[in-house]
Amino acid sequence: MMTRSVSDVVFVLSIVLGGLFLGACDGQDTSSSQSEPSRSVDRRVEASLRDHVQGLQDDMPREGTEGFAVPTDDDLANWRMVVGRLVDGDTSGARSLISEHASSYELVELRDPATEQSYVLLQEGPSVARGWGAVVLNPNADRNVFIEVPHPVFDLETHVQGAELFRDIDARALIMAGTHRCANEGNSHCDGRTGVCGASGPFKESDDAHVEASPFQVTHEVLTDRFPAAVVFSLHGNGREPCETVFLSSGVEDDTPPSVATLHRALEERGVSAGTPETSSCPLIGSTNVQGRHTNGSSNPCTEAASTASGRFIHVEQKLDFRRSEDKYQHLIEAIKETL
Repeated sequence: MMTRSVSDVVFVLSIVLGGLFLGACDGQDTSSSQSEPSRSVDRRVEASLRDHVQGLQDDMPREGTEGFAVPTDDDLANWRMVVGRLVDGDTSGARSLISEHASSYELVELRDPATEQSYVLLQEGPSVARGWGAVVLNPNADRNVFIEVPHPVFDLETHVQGAELFRDIDARALIMAGTHRCANEGNSHCDGRTGVCGASGPFKESDDAHVEASPFQVTHEVLTDRFPAAVVFSLHGNGREPCETVFLSSGVEDDTPPSVATLHRALEERGVSAGTPETSSCPLIGSTNVQGRHTNGSSNPCTEAASTASGRFIHVEQKLDFRRSEDKYQHLIEAIKETL
Protein backbone atom coordinates (compact mmCIF):
# COMPACT_ATOMS: atom_id res chain seq x y z
CA MET A 1 0.00 0.00 0.00
CA MET A 2 1.32 3.44 -0.87
CA THR A 3 1.92 5.68 2.17
CA ARG A 4 -0.03 8.93 2.02
CA SER A 5 0.60 12.14 3.92
CA VAL A 6 -1.53 13.17 6.86
CA SER A 7 -2.94 16.15 4.96
CA ASP A 8 -3.98 13.98 2.01
CA VAL A 9 -5.95 11.45 4.00
CA VAL A 10 -8.79 12.82 6.08
CA PHE A 11 -11.90 10.77 6.74
CA VAL A 12 -14.76 11.27 9.16
CA LEU A 13 -15.48 8.01 10.90
CA SER A 14 -16.97 6.13 13.79
CA ILE A 15 -14.77 3.63 15.60
CA VAL A 16 -15.99 0.52 17.35
CA LEU A 17 -14.46 0.30 20.78
CA GLY A 18 -12.51 -2.61 22.11
CA GLY A 19 -10.23 -1.96 25.05
CA LEU A 20 -9.55 1.66 24.15
CA PHE A 21 -10.99 1.34 20.61
CA LEU A 22 -11.01 -0.86 17.51
CA GLY A 23 -10.90 0.08 13.83
CA ALA A 24 -13.75 1.64 11.86
CA CYS A 25 -15.34 1.73 8.46
CA ASP A 26 -14.11 4.52 6.21
CA GLY A 27 -16.55 7.27 5.37
CA GLN A 28 -19.11 6.43 8.05
CA ASP A 29 -21.15 9.42 9.22
CA THR A 30 -20.36 10.62 12.75
CA SER A 31 -23.20 13.10 13.12
CA SER A 32 -25.50 13.19 16.12
CA SER A 33 -28.05 11.09 14.20
CA GLN A 34 -25.89 7.99 14.64
CA SER A 35 -27.28 5.23 16.78
CA GLU A 36 -23.97 5.08 18.70
CA PRO A 37 -22.52 8.62 18.75
CA SER A 38 -20.24 7.75 21.69
CA ARG A 39 -17.91 5.88 19.30
CA SER A 40 -16.49 8.67 17.20
CA VAL A 41 -13.31 10.60 16.52
CA ASP A 42 -12.82 13.67 14.35
CA ARG A 43 -10.88 12.18 11.47
CA ARG A 44 -8.76 9.33 10.30
CA VAL A 45 -5.28 9.53 8.82
CA GLU A 46 -2.97 6.96 7.30
CA ALA A 47 0.67 7.80 7.89
CA SER A 48 3.85 6.75 9.61
CA LEU A 49 3.53 7.45 13.32
CA ARG A 50 7.11 8.69 13.27
CA ASP A 51 6.36 11.16 10.48
CA HIS A 52 3.15 12.29 12.16
CA VAL A 53 4.95 12.97 15.43
CA GLN A 54 7.62 14.86 13.51
CA GLY A 55 4.89 17.04 12.03
CA LEU A 56 3.55 17.80 15.49
CA GLN A 57 7.03 18.71 16.71
CA ASP A 58 7.61 20.97 13.70
CA ASP A 59 4.59 23.06 14.70
CA MET A 60 5.50 23.43 18.38
CA PRO A 61 6.18 26.94 19.74
CA ARG A 62 9.89 27.53 20.19
CA GLU A 63 11.96 29.28 22.85
CA GLY A 64 10.77 32.72 23.93
CA THR A 65 7.44 32.59 22.09
CA GLU A 66 5.14 32.49 25.14
CA GLY A 67 3.49 29.63 23.28
CA PHE A 68 2.45 27.65 26.35
CA ALA A 69 -0.99 28.76 27.55
CA VAL A 70 -0.86 28.39 31.33
CA PRO A 71 -3.92 26.27 32.21
CA THR A 72 -6.45 27.22 34.85
CA ASP A 73 -7.65 24.79 37.50
CA ASP A 74 -10.80 24.28 35.41
CA ASP A 75 -8.67 23.56 32.33
CA LEU A 76 -6.78 20.86 34.22
CA ALA A 77 -9.96 19.34 35.65
CA ASN A 78 -11.50 19.16 32.17
CA TRP A 79 -8.31 17.71 30.69
CA ARG A 80 -8.34 15.04 33.38
CA MET A 81 -11.88 14.11 32.37
CA VAL A 82 -10.94 14.02 28.67
CA VAL A 83 -8.06 11.61 29.26
CA GLY A 84 -10.21 9.52 31.59
CA ARG A 85 -12.91 9.24 28.95
CA LEU A 86 -10.35 8.16 26.37
CA VAL A 87 -9.00 5.47 28.67
CA ASP A 88 -12.58 4.29 29.15
CA GLY A 89 -13.08 4.21 25.38
CA ASP A 90 -15.68 6.97 25.44
CA THR A 91 -14.44 9.02 22.51
CA SER A 92 -17.77 10.82 22.16
CA GLY A 93 -17.65 11.99 25.76
CA ALA A 94 -14.06 13.11 25.27
CA ARG A 95 -15.01 14.87 22.03
CA SER A 96 -17.80 16.81 23.75
CA LEU A 97 -15.46 17.99 26.49
CA ILE A 98 -12.85 19.02 23.94
CA SER A 99 -15.40 21.03 21.96
CA GLU A 100 -16.50 22.87 25.07
CA HIS A 101 -13.20 23.39 26.88
CA ALA A 102 -10.25 22.91 24.46
CA SER A 103 -11.56 23.65 20.98
CA SER A 104 -8.09 23.75 19.39
CA TYR A 105 -7.75 20.01 20.06
CA GLU A 106 -9.02 17.06 18.07
CA LEU A 107 -9.23 13.27 18.22
CA VAL A 108 -7.53 11.42 15.41
CA GLU A 109 -7.28 7.75 14.53
CA LEU A 110 -3.94 7.10 12.87
CA ARG A 111 -3.14 3.91 11.00
CA ASP A 112 0.54 3.27 10.41
CA PRO A 113 0.76 1.31 7.13
CA ALA A 114 4.19 -0.07 7.97
CA THR A 115 2.85 -1.96 10.98
CA GLU A 116 -0.89 -1.98 10.18
CA GLN A 117 -1.40 -0.77 13.74
CA SER A 118 -3.92 1.94 14.65
CA TYR A 119 -3.72 4.52 17.42
CA VAL A 120 -5.97 7.18 18.93
CA LEU A 121 -4.37 10.63 19.26
CA LEU A 122 -5.42 13.63 21.31
CA GLN A 123 -3.58 16.41 19.51
CA GLU A 124 -3.73 20.10 18.75
CA GLY A 125 -4.41 21.21 15.22
CA PRO A 126 -4.41 22.48 12.61
CA SER A 127 -2.84 25.42 14.50
CA VAL A 128 -1.29 25.52 17.97
CA ALA A 129 -3.16 27.77 20.39
CA ARG A 130 -2.38 26.18 23.77
CA GLY A 131 0.80 24.13 23.43
CA TRP A 132 -0.39 21.39 25.75
CA GLY A 133 1.12 18.57 23.73
CA ALA A 134 -0.23 15.26 22.46
CA VAL A 135 -1.31 11.88 23.81
CA VAL A 136 -1.14 8.69 21.73
CA LEU A 137 -3.02 5.62 22.93
CA ASN A 138 -2.47 2.06 21.71
CA PRO A 139 -5.57 -0.16 21.91
CA ASN A 140 -3.58 -3.36 21.36
CA ALA A 141 -0.68 -2.73 23.69
CA ASP A 142 1.60 -5.69 24.28
CA ARG A 143 3.47 -4.01 27.15
CA ASN A 144 2.13 -2.05 30.09
CA VAL A 145 4.53 0.81 29.41
CA PHE A 146 4.18 4.57 28.94
CA ILE A 147 6.71 6.60 26.97
CA GLU A 148 7.08 10.25 27.98
CA VAL A 149 8.81 13.01 26.00
CA PRO A 150 8.75 16.16 28.17
CA HIS A 151 11.28 18.14 26.08
CA PRO A 152 10.57 17.28 22.41
CA VAL A 153 12.21 20.47 21.05
CA PHE A 154 15.03 21.08 23.52
CA ASP A 155 16.17 17.44 23.85
CA LEU A 156 16.82 16.87 20.16
CA GLU A 157 15.39 13.74 18.54
CA THR A 158 13.66 12.45 21.68
CA HIS A 159 10.28 12.93 19.95
CA VAL A 160 11.29 10.63 17.07
CA GLN A 161 12.96 8.18 19.42
CA GLY A 162 9.86 8.19 21.62
CA ALA A 163 7.57 7.43 18.70
CA GLU A 164 9.82 4.58 17.55
CA LEU A 165 10.13 3.14 21.05
CA PHE A 166 6.37 3.39 21.64
CA ARG A 167 5.60 1.68 18.33
CA ASP A 168 8.26 -1.03 18.41
CA ILE A 169 7.59 -2.30 21.93
CA ASP A 170 3.78 -1.97 21.59
CA ALA A 171 3.59 0.37 24.56
CA ARG A 172 0.27 1.52 25.97
CA ALA A 173 0.73 5.29 25.65
CA LEU A 174 3.02 8.02 24.37
CA ILE A 175 2.82 11.43 26.08
CA MET A 176 4.58 14.36 24.42
CA ALA A 177 4.88 17.96 25.59
CA GLY A 178 3.74 20.72 23.25
CA THR A 179 6.40 23.47 23.34
CA HIS A 180 10.07 24.19 23.87
CA ARG A 181 10.79 23.94 27.59
CA CYS A 182 11.90 27.60 27.54
CA ALA A 183 8.91 28.86 25.52
CA ASN A 184 7.60 31.02 28.38
CA GLU A 185 9.38 33.55 30.57
CA GLY A 186 7.26 32.78 33.65
CA ASN A 187 8.68 30.45 36.27
CA SER A 188 7.36 27.15 37.56
CA HIS A 189 6.15 27.14 41.16
CA CYS A 190 7.85 23.78 41.70
CA ASP A 191 11.30 23.44 43.26
CA GLY A 192 14.59 22.97 41.49
CA ARG A 193 16.85 25.24 39.46
CA THR A 194 18.44 25.12 36.02
CA GLY A 195 20.50 27.17 33.61
CA VAL A 196 19.14 25.68 30.39
CA CYS A 197 17.10 28.80 29.57
CA GLY A 198 19.88 31.27 30.37
CA ALA A 199 20.94 32.41 33.81
CA SER A 200 20.49 29.90 36.61
CA GLY A 201 17.02 30.12 38.09
CA PRO A 202 13.74 28.26 38.59
CA PHE A 203 12.42 25.97 35.89
CA LYS A 204 10.05 27.65 33.44
CA GLU A 205 6.26 27.23 33.48
CA SER A 206 6.56 25.67 30.01
CA ASP A 207 8.90 22.92 31.24
CA ASP A 208 6.59 19.92 31.57
CA ALA A 209 9.06 17.80 33.54
CA HIS A 210 9.02 20.41 36.30
CA VAL A 211 5.47 21.77 36.39
CA GLU A 212 2.74 19.99 38.31
CA ALA A 213 -0.13 22.16 37.01
CA SER A 214 0.08 21.05 33.38
CA PRO A 215 -1.91 18.80 31.04
CA PHE A 216 1.24 16.67 30.63
CA GLN A 217 1.36 15.95 34.36
CA VAL A 218 -2.41 15.38 34.53
CA THR A 219 -2.14 12.83 31.70
CA HIS A 220 0.70 11.10 33.52
CA GLU A 221 -1.34 10.95 36.72
CA VAL A 222 -4.48 9.60 35.05
CA LEU A 223 -2.61 6.87 33.19
CA THR A 224 -0.30 5.76 35.99
CA ASP A 225 -3.17 5.74 38.50
CA ARG A 226 -5.44 3.77 36.15
CA PHE A 227 -2.67 1.27 35.36
CA PRO A 228 -0.84 0.82 38.68
CA ALA A 229 1.55 -1.81 37.34
CA ALA A 230 2.68 0.24 34.33
CA VAL A 231 6.31 1.34 33.92
CA VAL A 232 7.13 4.84 32.68
CA PHE A 233 10.15 5.75 30.55
CA SER A 234 10.99 9.46 30.60
CA LEU A 235 13.29 10.28 27.66
CA HIS A 236 15.86 13.08 27.96
CA GLY A 237 19.05 14.29 26.34
CA ASN A 238 22.32 15.47 27.87
CA GLY A 239 25.85 16.32 26.86
CA ARG A 240 27.65 16.22 30.21
CA GLU A 241 31.06 14.59 30.25
CA PRO A 242 30.63 12.65 33.52
CA CYS A 243 27.57 10.90 32.10
CA GLU A 244 27.62 7.72 30.08
CA THR A 245 25.96 7.37 26.68
CA VAL A 246 22.82 6.23 28.50
CA PHE A 247 22.36 7.08 32.16
CA LEU A 248 19.45 5.41 33.95
CA SER A 249 17.89 6.34 37.27
CA SER A 250 14.67 5.99 39.21
CA GLY A 251 14.23 9.69 39.98
CA VAL A 252 15.16 9.02 43.62
CA GLU A 253 18.57 9.70 45.16
CA ASP A 254 20.48 6.55 46.17
CA ASP A 255 17.72 4.12 45.16
CA THR A 256 18.26 1.95 42.09
CA PRO A 257 15.43 -0.61 41.90
CA PRO A 258 15.67 -3.89 39.97
CA SER A 259 13.85 -2.44 36.96
CA VAL A 260 16.67 0.08 36.46
CA ALA A 261 19.52 -2.30 37.32
CA THR A 262 18.22 -5.01 34.98
CA LEU A 263 17.87 -2.59 32.07
CA HIS A 264 21.36 -1.26 32.78
CA ARG A 265 22.84 -4.76 32.48
CA ALA A 266 20.90 -5.44 29.28
CA LEU A 267 22.32 -2.28 27.68
CA GLU A 268 25.88 -3.10 28.74
CA GLU A 269 25.50 -6.60 27.29
CA ARG A 270 24.73 -4.90 23.98
CA GLY A 271 27.89 -2.84 24.11
CA VAL A 272 26.22 0.43 25.18
CA SER A 273 28.09 2.62 27.64
CA ALA A 274 25.48 2.82 30.39
CA GLY A 275 25.41 3.94 34.00
CA THR A 276 23.24 4.19 37.10
CA PRO A 277 23.70 6.27 40.27
CA GLU A 278 25.46 3.28 41.84
CA THR A 279 27.99 2.96 39.02
CA SER A 280 28.41 6.54 37.80
CA SER A 281 29.13 10.10 38.94
CA CYS A 282 26.54 11.50 36.52
CA PRO A 283 24.31 13.88 38.55
CA LEU A 284 21.26 13.77 36.26
CA ILE A 285 19.04 11.62 38.48
CA GLY A 286 15.79 13.46 37.75
CA SER A 287 14.91 13.92 41.41
CA THR A 288 12.94 17.12 40.64
CA ASN A 289 10.97 15.52 37.81
CA VAL A 290 7.34 15.82 38.91
CA GLN A 291 6.21 12.76 36.94
CA GLY A 292 8.84 10.68 38.72
CA ARG A 293 7.93 12.15 42.08
CA HIS A 294 4.27 11.27 41.56
CA THR A 295 4.98 7.71 40.46
CA ASN A 296 7.48 7.26 43.29
CA GLY A 297 4.88 8.21 45.87
CA SER A 298 5.54 11.85 46.78
CA SER A 299 2.51 13.42 48.44
CA ASN A 300 3.37 16.76 46.81
CA PRO A 301 5.37 16.24 43.59
CA CYS A 302 5.80 19.98 43.08
CA THR A 303 7.81 20.59 46.23
CA GLU A 304 8.62 17.25 47.87
CA ALA A 305 11.12 14.72 46.57
CA ALA A 306 10.17 11.06 46.79
CA SER A 307 12.05 9.08 49.43
CA THR A 308 11.93 5.62 47.83
CA ALA A 309 11.69 4.33 44.29
CA SER A 310 8.59 2.45 43.19
CA GLY A 311 10.45 0.77 40.33
CA ARG A 312 7.83 2.13 37.92
CA PHE A 313 9.66 5.26 36.75
CA ILE A 314 12.84 5.10 34.67
CA HIS A 315 14.57 8.37 33.85
CA VAL A 316 16.69 8.00 30.70
CA GLU A 317 19.45 10.53 29.95
CA GLN A 318 21.14 10.04 26.57
CA LYS A 319 23.93 11.53 24.51
CA LEU A 320 22.92 13.11 21.21
CA ASP A 321 24.67 10.62 18.94
CA PHE A 322 22.75 7.79 20.61
CA ARG A 323 19.26 9.30 20.37
CA ARG A 324 19.94 10.55 16.85
CA SER A 325 20.91 7.12 15.51
CA GLU A 326 18.22 4.52 14.88
CA ASP A 327 20.82 1.78 14.87
CA LYS A 328 22.10 2.87 18.28
CA TYR A 329 18.83 3.44 20.11
CA GLN A 330 17.58 0.13 18.75
CA HIS A 331 19.73 -1.33 21.53
CA LEU A 332 17.51 0.45 24.07
CA ILE A 333 14.39 -0.86 22.35
CA GLU A 334 15.70 -4.42 22.39
CA ALA A 335 16.85 -4.13 26.00
CA ILE A 336 13.39 -2.99 27.07
CA LYS A 337 11.79 -5.85 25.14
CA GLU A 338 14.07 -8.28 26.95
CA THR A 339 13.56 -6.92 30.45
CA LEU A 340 9.87 -5.94 30.54
